[in-house]
Formats: sequence, structure tokens, C-alpha cells
Amino acid sequence: MKHLLPLTIFILALAAGTQAQVVSPITITGFNRDVVAETASSSAVTSGAMDLTGNTWYSQSFVNAVQASYGGGLPDTRSITSANNGLISYKLMPYNGNNALYMVGSNTSGTNSGTLTLSAPAAYSKISFLVAGTEGGATMSIKLKFSDNKTETVGSSISVADWFSGSAPVAQNLGRVSGTPGNYVFSGRDGSNNPRLYEITFTLSSTDNLKTLNSISFTKNDDESSTRALVFAVSGALTNSSLPVIFSNVEGKRDNNNAVISWQTQQESNSAYFNIERSNGNDQYTVVGRVAAAGNSSQVLNYHFTDNNEATAYYRICEVDADGAQTYSEVILVKSTNGATMLFQQSGGNLVVSGISASSQSSNVEYLVYNSGGAVLAHGRAAAGSTLSIPVGGFPKGVYILSLVTGNNQYTHRFMN
Repeated sequence: MKHLLPLTIFILALAAGTQAQVVSPITITGFNRDVVAETASSSAVTSGAMDLTGNTWYSQSFVNAVQASYGGGLPDTRSITSANNGLISYKLMPYNGNNALYMVGSNTSGTNSGTLTLSAPAAYSKISFLVAGTEGGATMSIKLKFSDNKTETVGSSISVADWFSGSAPVAQNLGRVSGTPGNYVFSGRDGSNNPRLYEITFTLSSTDNLKTLNSISFTKNDDESSTRALVFAVSGALTNSSLPVIFSNVEGKRDNNNAVISWQTQQESNSAYFNIERSNGNDQYTVVGRVAAAGNSSQVLNYHFTDNNEATAYYRICEVDADGAQTYSEVILVKSTNGATMLFQQSGGNLVVSGISASSQSSNVEYLVYNSGGAVLAHGRAAAGSTLSIPVGGFPKGVYILSLVTGNNQYTHRFMN
């Protein structure tokens, strides 16, 4: 490798007197290159090298399997806390897939730009990037795109230091590897504390930090054919960090006759537990499960719950604080295996129910209508999949409950007359 010139990473100035903020990993997509050797196998371990001489990063597992005495390596947990600011942490992408946004000069084979898209768009007051360059470092521009389709260029010529010998590293003495299986060559840790990762951190304006950030675009703009600029991770401090819990990536999927609900929290403060609530197509939600919360956390945490329900249903997560306060997630829809959606509508003196799914135990549905005193006012049976019309126009004014039973599944719907 040629002699590398140390360049200092450019960090945009933070406003004086700003309260310390926790900057946590943001889940993003858009990486285009695998630059980490993660397994010592006879096949290729990366899709491309980091620099022009075939060197790349390696994981701790890789060096332990090949030459444990050399040490170093990117952490197997993929988590890195900044050596410059303990409140900033990053999460690398899995090492067995694309884990870097790799940019070359515009006059070189490859791409000189790329866009990273947030999996859960949100408003951020501070953003930080984990980066490194090669062949002497590079420069790039960064542009933010918000949900209102407006963009903001936050830097037009930001320096990205070479992975060797740059100042103010986030992490260093990580080591690098080149060669092929059986002939690996390790270097960088021989007294020089290389290679290194750096960070670019900046604060959004008082206007932009109230807008939802959708994506971030990068362009390597020095037009040097030999230099490289790479982005490995993005972290941020949410603008609404005063909330007791911040939900993200609330999702639901079908696993045979079960609905699997998963969610993340970006932060938690004084959280006690989560209630998983289900609705069968109306505004009435029933608690179907509970999951313990972390209490206090500034890291991204993952949760899941499996509901033994094969019918289409709406779900939401209710976080309950230790003092009883509640915060709700967005509402998601998990469809039955046949994609049907149960809908309730009152029309012409009738309660109309459509989209009733058959269960694995029965192709019929039994219905009962109760008044507030528990008395049965109407009952009957119909084929699942048909539209059910129940005369309720003659009922006195009040609150009623419809119970639908198909196989082992039971659904309730509260309505007023």
C-alpha cells in the first residue's frame, strides 16, 4: 500500500451549551459492498476489498480462527461506542452481507454516490456517521431528504480521513487482512494502531429537527480516481427524546395460525411493560399479551410476541410506565392466510359483518348478540366467507356486544344502537 497521508475528519461544530444527547444507531438500508472478512472458509469472505491493494477489514471471529495471536478485528457484536463521545454508539451491518456504502471517483468504474434510507423515518436533532477512506482519504457531500420532499445539504466538501493514521478516531488498532485462504496476511496493528474508523457529527437546524428524515444521500466529489470514501453506520438523537418510549419498526407477520408481532424501541425511560392489543376491525382493542420492558435504555432494543390468532386483526403496542402512564405505537394489520379482512358496519337497521375467515377447525361461524346485562338477543350460524347481516334496528338504545365463534377462534365487537 502506498504511503497514506493522515487527514483530520471534519466534524461540524455543535452549538455551545447544548444539553448532552444520546446518539443511538438508526436502522438503514442501501449499503452496496461487503468489506469485512467474517469466516475463514475456502470460499470468498467478502465481495470486495477496502483499498486498491486488496486489504479489507476482518471480524474478531475471523482472526480468532486464522491467527488468534494477532488480535484486533471488528467486534462480533457489531456495536461500537465512540472513543470521542461515550454518548454516541453505532451498529454495523451484518458481516456476511453488504456492510458499507462504497464510493469511488466519478471517473472510475463503480459508483461515486449512494443513498441510505431510514427503515423507520423520524425527526432527529443530531446525526452522526461512521466513516473511513483509503488511498489518502477523500471528500464528499451529504444531503438530507425529509418527508416533505425537501432536501438540505449539510456539507459540500466534508473530509473523510484515510483508515490509516487519521486523527480523532472512533475506534483504532482494528487490523486489516489480505490474501486468500491459507495465505492470509494481517497488518496495521504493528505498533501503529491501525486501521481506524472516524465519525462525522452535526446538529440539525431548529427547522429541520422538527421534520421527519427519510433518507441521506452521499456523493464522493473529489474526482480522485484512486481514493475511496465509505460509510458504515448512521446514528442519531431523536428530537422528541423526552418521550418515555420511542417505538420503531412495528411489524407483524403470519406464522401458520399465529400472528408474530415485533417492534423496536429507540429509547426507554421508566418503562414497566408492553401490552399487546388486538382489534378485529373496530375501535375496540383487547389486551392479548404482555412483555416486560427494559425500564431505562438508550440503545435500540428488540421485542416480539406471538398471538395464537389465525384471523385478520389490527395490533398496537401500549407501553406502560412504572407510574401507569401509557404510550401507544402505530397500528398495524396482520392478515389471515387467505388475506381476508373482517369489517363491521351498521346500515339500514342491520349490523353487517364481512370478511369472516374460516378457521382450520370449522368452515362455519356462530354469532350471538348480548345486551349490557348479558342477555342473548340474537343468535345464528352462517358460512365463513359470507356477509353476515344481523337485524339490530329494533333493539333499544344502548351498548351491545357481538360474539363471533369459528372453530377455536372467538371475536368480539362492541357497538351502539
